[in-house]
Amino acid sequence: MLMSLLTVPFVVGKLGLLGYGSWEILLAMGGVTSLFQISWGGTLLWQISSAWGAEDGRQIRRLLRVGVGVTLLVFALTFPGVFLFRHPLAQVFHIPIGLLPTVELMLPIVIGLSVLGGITESLGAVLRGSQQAGFASLIQTVAAIANAAVLFGGLALGAGLWGMLAGYATASIMTTAGYYFQASRLYGWLDLRPALPTRNEVLSMRRYMALLGVGSISSLLRGETDKLVLAGFASPTWVAVYAIAVRMASLVMESNNFFYVPTIGAAGALNGRGDWAGVQRLYTTMTTFLPVAAGMVSVLVLSLYDRLVVVWLGRSVPGIAPILFLVVGGNVAAVMLTGPGTAVCRGIGKLETETTSVVAGLILNIVLTILLVWTWGAIGTVVASTVSWAAGAALFLVLLHRKLDLPVQGAYRSVGALLYLAAVVAGARLLFPVYASGSGRLPAFLSALKIGAVVGCVYLLPFIVANAKEFVSVARMLMARPIVTGELGE
Repeated sequence: MLMSLLTVPFVVGKLGLLGYGSWEILLAMGGVTSLFQISWGGTLLWQISSAWGAEDGRQIRRLLRVGVGVTLLVFALTFPGVFLFRHPLAQVFHIPIGLLPTVELMLPIVIGLSVLGGITESLGAVLRGSQQAGFASLIQTVAAIANAAVLFGGLALGAGLWGMLAGYATASIMTTAGYYFQASRLYGWLDLRPALPTRNEVLSMRRYMALLGVGSISSLLRGETDKLVLAGFASPTWVAVYAIAVRMASLVMESNNFFYVPTIGAAGALNGRGDWAGVQRLYTTMTTFLPVAAGMVSVLVLSLYDRLVVVWLGRSVPGIAPILFLVVGGNVAAVMLTGPGTAVCRGIGKLETETTSVVAGLILNIVLTILLVWTWGAIGTVVASTVSWAAGAALFLVLLHRKLDLPVQGAYRSVGALLYLAAVVAGARLLFPVYASGSGRLPAFLSALKIGAVVGCVYLLPFIVANAKEFVSVARMLMARPIVTGELGE
């Protein structure tokens, strides 16, 4: 996340919003073609985790080869079509004339790297399924730093979009190599010869993969598809503004991940012991802490966005406010309303409730996108994504408490926190004037610091007062001694 935030100002400074938007369009098209790999990678992780639990290293090696085989098959089916239609694909998204020849050359390369990333995902599934998620994150971090270094060097030398591609390719290669060497330390030198899944493997994985696929399609319609619609109905500049807003909004999702991923493991461990009361306590605790973390980030981003943009990019970005509020609004609604519940559901292996709400949100998104883009123009796709995501989150919360015996006060707490967040943000935007970019980064930073301290205290105070005992209890537990693997449930 830090590398992403550091590179954007440099890229915008060198390429401008049009150039940055053109690169984001390339990444969006690569993201759309990686839909199958995302679902496949999640399914492979589930299978490898089971094999690791059964201490079946032979099956893990075979699943890796299956992952390689499936990836190469998808590549063989998609790449020729992309190569043949690269010219109309580049033209339909209003790429500037000066960049059009470059984008047409780069498009097949970016999509090829994206599709072949299925091999990287397969190796990553081996590590994460073998309880080596920390090593996987470390490798990704090193690759991100290498990406930024190559990107900075390429842009400084005047390579333009080719410098961006060089960094992207460097990160892909380093991640794949790092995953392979670490996985080989666990299982010996791994065989990467492609293999195809057997009929029994297809039958055992198809349902899980289908459920993940629905979620992947929904995510693409809220992200990559929005970029392509903005490019097709507006211009790459709109895509750049949207990408900047998404970078800021992603801070909300990062704050969620600190709680979300461990909650999945803890819920699975507690449910495996038959301790449903422990799962209920875990859900209640997460509905306390998640609104504090994700809500605090959302309040600061939305209350101080004009100042934060100046600190980050050195100037204001016209038109970012409505897109930022829509994107952050969708993110925080999903995190607060569904974060604890989806983590518990995934931990105990109950995906049906999440899938039902995702399908409903997906249908609503498609319908609203068609209607709103037709009537409102390009911005309609962002509105459609936000409304459908929030509606799906609300539906999930209702279905969750109908199907699982979880404390309903957790749902009330999440809804109340979301409404309070909206009130604090509205008050902050009414009380503090919009910041102009002419004063520079330092005054913007000092202004954000002063206002952020006030807004943050106003937001946090009710949570601290209402949950003082729980906060103190957790703080004492954390300070008393380190948590070891056997105490994950605690």
